[in-house]
Amino acid sequence: MFVEANYYSPGWQADLRTWNQVLADGETQVYSSVLHDGWTVCAVFNGVYKRTTDRETNPATQKLVDEWRALEQERGSRPQVLPTKQAGAWTGTLFVNDADQQTEGTVQVRIDHEPTSLRSARHTVTWSGHLDRQYTFDRYRDGARTMYEGPEVFGNATSYGRALFTVQHLVGADNTGVEKIRGREFLIDPDTRELAIVWQP
Repeated sequence: MFVEANYYSPGWQADLRTWNQVLADGETQVYSSVLHDGWTVCAVFNGVYKRTTDRETNPATQKLVDEWRALEQERGSRPQVLPTKQAGAWTGTLFVNDADQQTEGTVQVRIDHEPTSLRSARHTVTWSGHLDRQYTFDRYRDGARTMYEGPEVFGNATSYGRALFTVQHLVGADNTGVEKIRGREFLIDPDTRELAIVWQP
């Protein structure tokens, strides 16, 4: 349900890293392409797609497609900003795949969100299931940039629209052993705050 492609496109004259995540409904896809000149990001494009098979023949489906397109045009320009005054939590299931895209299991994830100012929050992330982890970090936003500054995670991220591209370094409780997570956290719906997450440990 996830494809990562890394290739050079003569048409774009850029090196592309493309992530396409098919969500559990089998119809919704979250897509991102990050274009590079050497190591420098030169462009990013993202989208949320719905797969249909009868749009041309079914007026009801065509109406749903038109409504979806109008909604996405409104959502697409809204950047990813987490709640600044409201505490809460995201919960969901992540699928654990090996390098050959074979499913090894699932992980229940909970991200507890506690705002500490209009531009910062404390997050505690808990994984349970095939992989077990728990870690806490302070998250600071400065425009499109996000920083993670301990106590158990250090790193940074940049958002391009609704997609936040993140690198997080998890530090062990005894300050030894570092695990790195590279990921994309995509805000599908800014109103319901639904997230689609891909993390690569």
